[in-house]
Amino acid sequence: MLAGKAACTTVRTTSRRTGSCRSTASGFLELWHRYLKQLAHFDRDHPFAFVNLRRAPYGAIYTLTQYNKAHAAACKRIGLEVGKALGTTPHGHRHAYGQRLKHAGIDKPMIRRFMHHASIESQEIYTQASFSEAREALQQAAHRLDGLLTTPLSDLVRSSD
Repeated sequence: MLAGKAACTTVRTTSRRTGSCRSTASGFLELWHRYLKQLAHFDRDHPFAFVNLRRAPYGAIYTLTQYNKAHAAACKRIGLEVGKALGTTPHGHRHAYGQRLKHAGIDKPMIRRFMHHASIESQEIYTQASFSEAREALQQAAHRLDGLLTTPLSDLVRSSD
């Protein structure tokens, strides 16, 4: 899955304030925590994360157009090109989130809840195996089968009794 791949790719960025080099993931986490601290100052009657911080009505939900513009500008600032095939669109983050939950070992009913889906089947597109994960699973299965084929038939018959 491209979104998962893009989310796992390490891109190096340079901080304008410190000049230090860090990965995009850790840089994003740092910025996200700063944003949440700013967000805590606003009374909100909704669960949405992306809100107006610089203009009235403060704390109000971004419109889709506002969000898309802010997202594209943020990607540009950290050196990412926005594209569906790159997994860097706003919706691509949803796919990356589903993949991160799956890789963290979260079970399907909880992923369904975290992604606000009505059914477990709705999340399948977000948590399906990537091409590299499928290839790795097939290689592991082939390796296990190779081990079985080199075991003498008499041993296999005895172990099934």
